[in-house]
Amino acid sequence: MMNGFERDVYDGEEVITIRDIESLHTVIGMKIVSRDNSFLSGKEIRFLRKVLDLTQEELAERIKSEAQTVARWEEDNLTFRIVGGKG
Repeated sequence: MMNGFERDVYDGEEVITIRDIESLHTVIGMKIVSRDNSFLSGKEIRFLRKVLDLTQEELAERIKSEAQTVARWEEDNLTFRIVGGKG
């Protein structure tokens, strides 16, 4: 199980069982950032920041920005182009 979840059949119906939430979050994060010529929404920025276990202040420091800017990106649900993805 490399994706954090398993598909099972229970009483004749397919169910998803999350066995490892951290692995699932990692897989989701990698899919988000590996898209070619794609944009990040505010929700995706927040998700990635939380997966990386960073505060808004810590993310802002790493990208040489301000915590208020990160908060605006997340709240305004703006989109941002991914630079340097696959390809």
